[in-house]
Amino acid sequence: MGQIGAVEVHPADPDVVYAAALGNPWAKSDERGVFRSTDGGRSWDQVLFTSDSVGAIDLEINPANP
Repeated sequence: MGQIGAVEVHPADPDVVYAAALGNPWAKSDERGVFRSTDGGRSWDQVLFTSDSVGAIDLEINPANP
């Protein structure tokens, strides 16, 4: 995933983890955006991608609607 800006764990399910990925800061990269794991971080799916030059740096989980 390149550089990671933030990691958040679901408040009710510790197997669900989100990561904000900056990707490679010096080159275009498809490893940017927000990634989610549903198995405690063993595997990851990209759930938000804007472009190969825009990454994510922060996350916040809404506790009322995680």
